[in-house]
Amino acid sequence: VFSAVTADAVLAVAAQAATYLRPGQVMVDLNSAAPHTKIAAARLVEASGADYVEGAVMAPVGAPRISVPILAGGPQAQAMVDVLTPLGLKIRAVSETHGRASAMKLCRSIMVKGIEALIVDCAQAARSFQVEDEVFGSLSASFPGMDFAILADTMAERVATHGIRRAAEMREAADMLADIGVVSDLARAVADAQQRGAKPKS
Repeated sequence: VFSAVTADAVLAVAAQAATYLRPGQVMVDLNSAAPHTKIAAARLVEASGADYVEGAVMAPVGAPRISVPILAGGPQAQAMVDVLTPLGLKIRAVSETHGRASAMKLCRSIMVKGIEALIVDCAQAARSFQVEDEVFGSLSASFPGMDFAILADTMAERVATHGIRRAAEMREAADMLADIGVVSDLARAVADAQQRGAKPKS
């Protein structure tokens, strides 16, 4: 059984699924949630007698589809890798402990989603003052190989399309930081920026 919902629904889905799951079945939780959320979800599922494997999707799914890189964690992670790899999934076991795969994912998300939010705000300000050519040119000179004009459009589209889901993910990242005593204000600001940039659903 695969769970692929927004981060704020992980525990509710795990609790509901646990009422149907039986020994011998496995839930693979692909959601972007904080380590403590994945650990709590594992307890809910394992109380049913079923197994729980956390999965961390490490790149956008669009182009690679089922071959997108996935990190797996938990006591049954390697067994699930052995089952899913022949089906075409690019999944790798990284830990027998729940929470580590999601920590790897969310540490990366802090950087990726933060950069997205910064570029979107930078582009909006530059275009408002009609200085985008100068700003993007300066940034591209500072970071050779990166075309910031293209990045600005790409990041804006990603935020518009996926901002709601990514905002929920960044709130989980903020909770992860708070759990270890790191000030989470920046991560929460990124979550708010992703939420603001999301295109309203029609």
